[in-house]
Amino acid sequence: MTPAPSTSTTAGEPSIAAVVVTFNRKVLLVECLRALLAQTRPLQRILVVDNASTDGTRALAEDICQGDARWRYLRFSRDFGVETSMLAGLRASRGDATVVLFSDLQDPPELIGTMSLADFFCFLCNQKRPFNRFQNTRS
Repeated sequence: MTPAPSTSTTAGEPSIAAVVVTFNRKVLLVECLRALLAQTRPLQRILVVDNASTDGTRALAEDICQGDARWRYLRFSRDFGVETSMLAGLRASRGDATVVLFSDLQDPPELIGTMSLADFFCFLCNQKRPFNRFQNTRS
């Protein structure tokens, strides 16, 4: 799988990152990452968080990450569980907003393109700085 060329945001547009949590789902991970590349909203960072898979996920993810600077791979030494994986992915995210997906495609990546910024803010957001239309009261 060849990653698409890097895209940057236009001035004032928030950057969107995706965190993909996986454990022993190499085949589904390929489908998930292809769907992320095919969806309509440009992603500035895609982070694969691997819970110590033993099915070849590591080699696949490392190969993908070598071809595109937007891609990152984080691997745990053992299975710490989905919650820890999500938290690690959100902490490592560099986007204004971050969407968390699971590699089993339970949440279709193509829906990212249909989400408004309010959707990211209210439900799937890792807000690090305010969007123009939202007030950030955190310091």
